[in-house]
Amino acid sequence: HIQPDIVHSFEMQSCSYPILKTMRKYPNIKWLYSCWGSDLFYYQQFPNHLNEIKKVLKKINYLHTDCTRDLVLARQFGFSGTHVGVIPGGAGYNLSLLVEFKQPIYQRKIILVKGYEHQFGRGLNIVKALHLLQHQIQDYEVVIFGAHPIIVNYVKVNKLSFNCFETHELSHQELMALMGKSLLYIGNSISDGMPNTLLEAIVMGVFPIQSNPGGATQEMINHGVNGYLIENPESIDEIRQLVKLAVTNPMLIENARKINEILAQERLNYDINKKKVRNLYKIIVKC
Repeated sequence: HIQPDIVHSFEMQSCSYPILKTMRKYPNIKWLYSCWGSDLFYYQQFPNHLNEIKKVLKKINYLHTDCTRDLVLARQFGFSGTHVGVIPGGAGYNLSLLVEFKQPIYQRKIILVKGYEHQFGRGLNIVKALHLLQHQIQDYEVVIFGAHPIIVNYVKVNKLSFNCFETHELSHQELMALMGKSLLYIGNSISDGMPNTLLEAIVMGVFPIQSNPGGATQEMINHGVNGYLIENPESIDEIRQLVKLAVTNPMLIENARKINEILAQERLNYDINKKKVRNLYKIIVKC
């Protein structure tokens, strides 16, 4: 009835599996798929999911990813169409509007933690690592955002002076303002694409410590240069060591801020990515 020029599906499992049957009925309608987070990386380990993933990728004409890792996986799983680029899932940030929220590095005394503890998130390991470091980081305020109940409970039971904000308790603007006051950002998961909160930390001048599932994060973070990579998200000791290294190396943090400021301008600027997205659709229309 609509007769679209193109169908653009975001996410594999809940948005692309269900429309495969219909898309097969209309082979002349172009199909663009945006790969999100754990679509391919995590679900490849399950035979039933891998079978469905391969069916969808065989039919997909165009692929957009937020990291190169997922393009490599898609090719391995049978995608033979056109890759239209690596572009952040949210297309980036209006950098000029965020300047007012960014404090100088020397004023920042917050260690900011992503508090997800679920199928993918391993925020509890971060909190446990900071618990072990509480005497070394007593000059800093630990703030946990998006804190899931198990993490809130851990903080209460252990009587930690960590400040918790539960899921959806902070608006996006409030979170960005909080990042602008933070020295370190720590995110940890066993599976992800290019984490939006990592990109936000880079934009806001926060020193990032982030897990690296499948090598996605290393496309943005050069370990020991503009951030630290957590190679084993289940290792509390590894996280502890990285935090300890970061808080004792102010020169590294300042140099990382300078590098990430350039990175933000080149790869995370909304105005630049908006042009890329528009060109992406133009390319498809001409094909």
